[in-house]
Amino acid sequence: MFPCGGESLKNCVRSRLFTCSGEVARELGPGYLVFFFNAVSDMLVGPFTASGSSKTGPEPGAWSEVVDTHTFSGNFRVEWETLHEMKHARRKFPFLEDLDACKLSSLQVEDLLNALKKAPLFHQT
Repeated sequence: MFPCGGESLKNCVRSRLFTCSGEVARELGPGYLVFFFNAVSDMLVGPFTASGSSKTGPEPGAWSEVVDTHTFSGNFRVEWETLHEMKHARRKFPFLEDLDACKLSSLQVEDLLNALKKAPLFHQT
């Protein structure tokens, strides 16, 4: 689960890359499911699948963002078949209130996947 703003989500979808830092970036690898959550609009988008990373520097086409240079960071390539968007996500999933907890349990992932299957398709504006 990654917090994001509207612009970072647009950049991710456009370039099929996202940037993250910290311990989660160190542990993320190909095949991991990724969801983006915009706390301002209370919208969840996904599922994305991490398909690779560039740990030595920015991938071509990656955007820059301010990150703590003392922590590990990386650009991760993502893939998807169909993206869905869930509005009012915190009402349905209160655990989204804790944005510091990027890792989700397998039950939380399953619940999000089931809910997103029923949600409208994501349309980038």
